[in-house]
Amino acid sequence: MRQKIRRHRTKRLLPYAEHWHTADVLQSTAEVNPTGAYHLRLAAVLFRYFALESFLNLIGEEQFKCWKALERLSTEKKLTLLAEKVNVVPDYSRMPWQMVKKLTDIRNQIAHGKNVHIETVDVVTPETYDKEMFASLNAEWQDFPTPGTCAKVKSEVNAVIAGLWTASGHELSSLFVRGLQFGSAEAEPENDF
Repeated sequence: MRQKIRRHRTKRLLPYAEHWHTADVLQSTAEVNPTGAYHLRLAAVLFRYFALESFLNLIGEEQFKCWKALERLSTEKKLTLLAEKVNVVPDYSRMPWQMVKKLTDIRNQIAHGKNVHIETVDVVTPETYDKEMFASLNAEWQDFPTPGTCAKVKSEVNAVIAGLWTASGHELSSLFVRGLQFGSAEAEPENDF
Protein backbone atom coordinates (compact mmCIF):
# COMPACT_ATOMS: atom_id res chain seq x y z
CA MET A 1 0.00 0.00 0.00
CA ARG A 2 1.33 3.43 -0.96
CA GLN A 3 1.84 5.94 1.75
CA LYS A 4 -0.55 8.92 1.69
CA ILE A 5 0.41 12.54 2.20
CA ARG A 6 -1.73 14.91 4.19
CA ARG A 7 -1.51 18.40 2.83
CA HIS A 8 -2.88 21.66 4.11
CA ARG A 9 -3.15 24.70 1.87
CA THR A 10 -4.51 28.14 2.55
CA LYS A 11 -4.84 31.25 0.45
CA ARG A 12 -5.99 34.76 1.12
CA LEU A 13 -7.67 35.82 -2.09
CA LEU A 14 -7.81 39.55 -2.72
CA PRO A 15 -10.56 40.08 -5.29
CA TYR A 16 -9.67 43.73 -5.91
CA ALA A 17 -6.19 42.72 -7.11
CA GLU A 18 -7.65 39.97 -9.31
CA HIS A 19 -10.14 42.42 -10.82
CA TRP A 20 -7.38 44.97 -11.38
CA HIS A 21 -5.26 42.35 -13.13
CA THR A 22 -8.24 41.32 -15.29
CA ALA A 23 -8.74 44.97 -16.30
CA ASP A 24 -5.03 45.24 -17.19
CA VAL A 25 -5.22 42.12 -19.37
CA LEU A 26 -8.38 43.32 -21.12
CA GLN A 27 -6.98 46.81 -21.68
CA SER A 28 -3.61 45.63 -22.99
CA THR A 29 -5.31 43.10 -25.29
CA ALA A 30 -7.50 45.89 -26.69
CA GLU A 31 -4.39 47.98 -27.40
CA VAL A 32 -2.86 45.33 -29.66
CA ASN A 33 -5.98 43.68 -31.11
CA PRO A 34 -8.45 45.94 -32.91
CA THR A 35 -10.95 43.07 -33.28
CA GLY A 36 -13.31 43.48 -30.37
CA ALA A 37 -11.21 46.27 -28.82
CA TYR A 38 -14.27 48.32 -27.91
CA HIS A 39 -15.77 45.43 -25.95
CA LEU A 40 -12.45 44.68 -24.25
CA ARG A 41 -12.16 48.33 -23.17
CA LEU A 42 -15.75 48.33 -21.92
CA ALA A 43 -15.03 45.22 -19.85
CA ALA A 44 -11.77 46.76 -18.59
CA VAL A 45 -13.65 49.85 -17.38
CA LEU A 46 -16.16 47.66 -15.54
CA PHE A 47 -13.41 45.59 -13.94
CA ARG A 48 -11.74 48.81 -12.70
CA TYR A 49 -15.02 49.58 -10.97
CA PHE A 50 -15.22 46.03 -9.57
CA ALA A 51 -11.64 46.43 -8.30
CA LEU A 52 -12.58 49.66 -6.53
CA GLU A 53 -15.66 48.05 -4.93
CA SER A 54 -13.66 45.04 -3.75
CA PHE A 55 -10.89 47.28 -2.47
CA LEU A 56 -13.34 49.33 -0.43
CA ASN A 57 -14.63 46.12 1.16
CA LEU A 58 -11.08 45.06 2.07
CA ILE A 59 -10.25 48.41 3.69
CA GLY A 60 -13.71 48.54 5.26
CA GLU A 61 -13.18 45.18 6.97
CA GLU A 62 -9.85 46.42 8.30
CA GLN A 63 -11.21 49.72 9.56
CA PHE A 64 -14.66 48.79 10.90
CA LYS A 65 -15.64 45.77 12.98
CA CYS A 66 -19.24 46.38 11.84
CA TRP A 67 -18.38 46.46 8.11
CA LYS A 68 -20.91 43.73 7.25
CA ALA A 69 -23.64 46.19 8.29
CA LEU A 70 -22.11 48.89 6.05
CA GLU A 71 -21.45 46.81 2.93
CA ARG A 72 -24.74 47.82 1.27
CA LEU A 73 -23.78 51.50 1.20
CA SER A 74 -23.24 53.04 -2.23
CA THR A 75 -19.70 53.21 -3.55
CA GLU A 76 -19.53 56.95 -2.93
CA LYS A 77 -20.80 56.60 0.66
CA LYS A 78 -18.35 53.77 1.40
CA LEU A 79 -15.52 55.78 -0.08
CA THR A 80 -16.43 58.92 1.86
CA LEU A 81 -16.74 56.97 5.12
CA LEU A 82 -13.43 55.16 4.64
CA ALA A 83 -11.63 58.31 3.52
CA GLU A 84 -12.75 60.10 6.67
CA LYS A 85 -11.66 57.15 8.83
CA VAL A 86 -8.10 57.24 7.41
CA ASN A 87 -7.91 61.07 7.25
CA VAL A 88 -8.16 61.47 3.48
CA VAL A 89 -10.30 64.32 2.17
CA PRO A 90 -12.18 63.41 -1.02
CA ASP A 91 -13.15 66.16 -3.44
CA TYR A 92 -15.71 64.72 -5.85
CA SER A 93 -15.56 67.87 -7.98
CA ARG A 94 -11.94 67.09 -9.00
CA MET A 95 -9.92 64.18 -10.28
CA PRO A 96 -9.25 61.50 -9.16
CA TRP A 97 -12.42 61.52 -7.04
CA GLN A 98 -14.53 62.82 -9.89
CA MET A 99 -13.69 59.66 -11.82
CA VAL A 100 -15.30 57.55 -9.10
CA LYS A 101 -18.62 59.34 -9.62
CA LYS A 102 -18.35 59.00 -13.40
CA LEU A 103 -17.36 55.35 -13.24
CA THR A 104 -20.18 54.57 -10.82
CA ASP A 105 -22.65 56.24 -13.17
CA ILE A 106 -21.35 54.30 -16.18
CA ARG A 107 -21.42 51.03 -14.22
CA ASN A 108 -25.01 51.68 -13.12
CA GLN A 109 -26.14 52.51 -16.66
CA ILE A 110 -24.74 49.18 -17.84
CA ALA A 111 -25.77 47.04 -14.86
CA HIS A 112 -29.31 48.41 -14.73
CA GLY A 113 -29.70 48.76 -18.49
CA LYS A 114 -32.86 50.50 -19.55
CA ASN A 115 -34.17 51.09 -23.02
CA VAL A 116 -33.27 54.60 -24.13
CA HIS A 117 -34.58 56.69 -26.99
CA ILE A 118 -31.68 58.58 -28.55
CA GLU A 119 -32.41 61.41 -30.93
CA THR A 120 -30.45 64.31 -32.40
CA VAL A 121 -31.50 67.26 -34.50
CA ASP A 122 -28.83 69.56 -35.87
CA VAL A 123 -27.79 71.57 -38.90
CA VAL A 124 -24.61 70.46 -40.65
CA THR A 125 -22.62 71.11 -43.82
CA PRO A 126 -23.00 68.76 -46.79
CA GLU A 127 -19.55 67.33 -46.01
CA THR A 128 -20.51 66.53 -42.44
CA TYR A 129 -23.80 65.08 -43.63
CA ASP A 130 -22.01 62.71 -46.02
CA LYS A 131 -19.53 61.72 -43.35
CA GLU A 132 -21.82 61.34 -40.34
CA MET A 133 -25.36 60.61 -41.54
CA PHE A 134 -25.19 56.92 -40.80
CA ALA A 135 -22.89 57.11 -37.80
CA SER A 136 -24.35 55.27 -34.85
CA LEU A 137 -26.17 57.20 -32.14
CA ASN A 138 -24.91 55.97 -28.79
CA ALA A 139 -25.80 56.14 -25.13
CA GLU A 140 -23.24 57.80 -22.88
CA TRP A 141 -21.86 54.48 -21.64
CA GLN A 142 -21.29 53.31 -25.20
CA ASP A 143 -19.06 56.27 -25.99
CA PHE A 144 -17.15 56.09 -22.71
CA PRO A 145 -14.56 53.31 -23.23
CA THR A 146 -12.14 54.96 -25.67
CA PRO A 147 -8.42 54.12 -25.46
CA GLY A 148 -7.74 57.47 -23.77
CA THR A 149 -10.62 57.13 -21.32
CA CYS A 150 -9.53 53.60 -20.41
CA ALA A 151 -6.05 54.87 -19.54
CA LYS A 152 -7.56 57.79 -17.59
CA VAL A 153 -9.85 55.47 -15.61
CA LYS A 154 -6.87 53.29 -14.68
CA SER A 155 -4.77 56.27 -13.60
CA GLU A 156 -7.48 58.02 -11.56
CA VAL A 157 -8.87 54.92 -9.85
CA ASN A 158 -5.30 53.88 -9.05
CA ALA A 159 -4.73 57.27 -7.41
CA VAL A 160 -7.82 56.86 -5.19
CA ILE A 161 -6.95 53.28 -4.23
CA ALA A 162 -3.26 54.03 -3.62
CA GLY A 163 -4.12 57.05 -1.47
CA LEU A 164 -6.47 55.04 0.75
CA TRP A 165 -4.04 52.12 0.88
CA THR A 166 -1.13 54.18 2.16
CA ALA A 167 -3.35 56.24 4.46
CA SER A 168 -4.52 52.93 5.96
CA GLY A 169 -0.93 52.12 6.92
CA HIS A 170 -0.01 49.78 4.07
CA GLU A 171 3.13 49.82 1.97
CA LEU A 172 2.46 50.90 -1.61
CA SER A 173 4.59 47.99 -2.90
CA SER A 174 2.01 45.52 -1.59
CA LEU A 175 -1.00 47.22 -3.19
CA PHE A 176 -1.78 44.86 -6.06
CA VAL A 177 -0.44 41.61 -4.65
CA ARG A 178 -3.02 39.10 -5.86
CA GLY A 179 -3.10 37.04 -2.68
CA LEU A 180 -0.84 34.89 -0.58
CA GLN A 181 -0.91 31.12 -0.57
CA PHE A 182 0.82 28.83 1.88
CA GLY A 183 1.03 25.09 2.15
CA SER A 184 2.47 22.29 4.21
CA ALA A 185 2.63 18.53 3.86
CA GLU A 186 3.39 15.60 6.08
CA ALA A 187 3.40 11.86 5.62
CA GLU A 188 0.20 10.20 6.76
CA PRO A 189 0.92 7.44 9.28
CA GLU A 190 0.60 4.00 7.75
CA ASN A 191 -2.06 1.66 9.06
CA ASP A 192 -0.92 -1.82 10.07
CA PHE A 193 -4.28 -3.38 9.24
